[in-house]
Amino acid sequence: MNPSILKVKISIPPVGSGILQRPRLRQALERDLRRDDTFLRRLTLVSAPAGYGKSTQVRSWLAGYEDSLAWYSLDENDNEPGHFWTHLIASLQMTAPGTGTASAEALRSADPDPDRTAGAGAQLVPLLNDLFALDRPLYLVLDDYHHICHSGIHQDMVFFLENLPPTIHLIVTTRSDPPWPLGRWRARNSMAEVRLEELRFNRQEIAQLCTDRIGISLEENHLGILTEKTEGWIAGLQLAMHSLLSHREEVDRFLREFDGSHRHVLHFLSEEIFLRQSPEMQEFLLCTSLLERFCAALCDSVTGREDSDQLIDRLVRENLFILSLDEQGTWFRFHALFADLLRYRLIRLNPDISPELHRRASQWFLSQEMPGEAVRHARMAKDTAAVVRILEQHHDAILLSEGPGQLIRCLEELPDEALATSPMLVLFKALYLLNYSGREPAEPYLNMAEDLSCETEEAQQRFYGMRAVVLSFYNIYSQQLDRALEYAGEALRTLPRQEYIWRMRVAIYSGDARLFSGNPREAYPLYEEAHQNALKASNRFLPLTTGLKMATTLYHLGQLEEAWDMTREMLTTARREGLASVPRVALHWGLLGELNREYGNLDEAERCLERALVMGAAEKPAWGWNCLYMAALYHSRGEPLRVLETVQRIEDLNSELKLPGFVTTGATMWKARALASLERGEESRRELSTLGVAEGEPLPPGTERAGLVLARVMMAEAADASYRRTTALTSLLDLLEQRARSGGELRVLVETLLVKGRLAEILGKTSEAEASREAAIAAGKPAGYYQIFLDEQTGDVEDGVRSAAPAAVPLRPPPATSPSSDSSGLVEELSEREKEVLQLAGEGLSNDDIGQKLFISSGTVKWHLSNIFGKLGVSKRTRAIAVAREVGLLK
Repeated sequence: MNPSILKVKISIPPVGSGILQRPRLRQALERDLRRDDTFLRRLTLVSAPAGYGKSTQVRSWLAGYEDSLAWYSLDENDNEPGHFWTHLIASLQMTAPGTGTASAEALRSADPDPDRTAGAGAQLVPLLNDLFALDRPLYLVLDDYHHICHSGIHQDMVFFLENLPPTIHLIVTTRSDPPWPLGRWRARNSMAEVRLEELRFNRQEIAQLCTDRIGISLEENHLGILTEKTEGWIAGLQLAMHSLLSHREEVDRFLREFDGSHRHVLHFLSEEIFLRQSPEMQEFLLCTSLLERFCAALCDSVTGREDSDQLIDRLVRENLFILSLDEQGTWFRFHALFADLLRYRLIRLNPDISPELHRRASQWFLSQEMPGEAVRHARMAKDTAAVVRILEQHHDAILLSEGPGQLIRCLEELPDEALATSPMLVLFKALYLLNYSGREPAEPYLNMAEDLSCETEEAQQRFYGMRAVVLSFYNIYSQQLDRALEYAGEALRTLPRQEYIWRMRVAIYSGDARLFSGNPREAYPLYEEAHQNALKASNRFLPLTTGLKMATTLYHLGQLEEAWDMTREMLTTARREGLASVPRVALHWGLLGELNREYGNLDEAERCLERALVMGAAEKPAWGWNCLYMAALYHSRGEPLRVLETVQRIEDLNSELKLPGFVTTGATMWKARALASLERGEESRRELSTLGVAEGEPLPPGTERAGLVLARVMMAEAADASYRRTTALTSLLDLLEQRARSGGELRVLVETLLVKGRLAEILGKTSEAEASREAAIAAGKPAGYYQIFLDEQTGDVEDGVRSAAPAAVPLRPPPATSPSSDSSGLVEELSEREKEVLQLAGEGLSNDDIGQKLFISSGTVKWHLSNIFGKLGVSKRTRAIAVAREVGLLK
């Protein structure tokens, strides 16, 4: 298990002794819930105010289901998507080992930078696929969900719930309704609700409770008073019963004086109970009330005692508002309302002691290698020096275990004079502000960092390297690409070799800047270094990203065979490591589709791209990038209107999410290219102008393919153009050729030479035209380019490519090398049940017929088919059957 997982939060709490059996409540929870091994609804929402026994009743209900029960106890520190989902997955793995491994790895590997526009939802697809594969029903409890206020978690939970398989049932206990589409789910009958009316104790249950717990049989009039004044509120009933033990002889007077709102009742009874404890126990309760959860060793450290285990045992025996959090009876917490009262009394009696208690707790957690909890208590103690020290020494550990949320809060709270004592924290604050708030708020801290230095030479080198990283990001935001690259280079030269993650990030960003500037030759070694660092980081997910960068760059460099081999290697690795269904892998399928397109295998390209778009739907930048490949496919098929439709889909998504520039720039290029194909030159020019590509203007770096579109528009006018216009076009093409040769962008070079040949032909320069075409063939044919020549619709060029010796380079990959040509190319293997469903679907049976044959519901059949679609990379039943036949799964 991930050492950052707090096991107590994912342990199934024990069933309390003496729990009153409540058949009517159990019936409400189980009504129309299951049919055989499937659930008829996805969600049971148990929503009521504090103290109504929500968790207790759910745990009692599920007694006996421990082998199929996952439990996640939430608190306010779970408001970080990565932290939340990592713990949720860990809770599932307690009862279903291996479930969500790929998602957990992706979450641990996720870059917290805002450049990653996808949220946790992008990592949930593998988890959902794993849940689909479970062959038994499973209950998942999220206890105290009202602590969650992070909008991203709420949104991800909606996606998670709406895609749960029928073998999983989610139970949520909460004090307030979550911001989910409950109305829609009610209308679909996909949820059940248990609320205050069902949870409150009725008269008969209160009578039984008093008899069982305190051995008092209340008279009818006394029972009526207690029922009326507590309104069935179990917390108030428990408090009342504790006090009744001391008022056996004056029950009538006690109950008649028992009055007021719930809060007043709680104060009155808690103080009465508290004051009846020994001074020793009172002191223990007050000192430990500041702890959200505690164990004996922690309590000893905070209170200075050596017998905390004995006091905790006494509290448990007396059922004094203490709740066990694990089966071993190691970790506990107080009832929330009782803890509130204890803290209130502590502040009133000894307001100066709280900081010292928090300091002791912080020191204990730090000694136990739990820096997240340690810094939390240091903050509560207002111990600025301790916060600075913990963040300096354990920043990466906290980031890994909890995400950036608490780190950001800490940095926001620290005054500038405290930050100034720690150069690294100044950089961290600048980085987080740059990432989450923008450029201007970060500037003062970048300026502050210029005047700071570290105590040791080693720390100073690390500081300079990380400062260069932050400045590189800063200049990227400022659109000062050259300076960004300068700082990135400085960071790579300065950062210590053991800073694998930081060096990997800088290398990736540096490579991206060069690749998107039209210089893949310089990008490749940077990606290669990033890949080596990713491998050193012992992380299964990161090499998929860096490997993709390398393969993509190889494609741009014209090393198609190497790109093909590496892409297939990455897909094989993803499958071997259990990451085949991770949305990021969709980019590998997209690149494979693009390579197939260039080899001339358009049908195979479409299959790969359809799979990529289905797999990458949850990660929008990946989906947008793969749409660019699909636009290229439609262009190769001579369908400019479908190119425009694809671009429109990208533009629609961009209006909602603001996609990365490398996606929107590509979309604009393809839009302009399609408009040019439709002889709508002026519209094409207008689109290109939004990229800064215009006749007579300097061509911005990275817009070479857009420059080629402009050249085509100008070439269409060449027959009637003046000498000046023709000269301008020739100069543009010369510039494009020079840049392509300099940067190693072979595809741009081949296309530029072909356009040059067509221009020379239009101008009647036959020898120049032939020379350009021969140069294009000489450059493109050995590399394996094929479709690019067909797209130019130039017969003699096509013939020249076709005349290549078969041994030189295949025009199409041999079928045996295509990952889609056999069942080994599946995103994931089908389960035996899925194979049965697929076989019957292939025979033409309906969902109902399949269900009858396999003795499962039609809804379960539908879920299996949905899972099959994902594994085959399709979205329709007919397409799934066709692909299954192609890969040999169906006869």
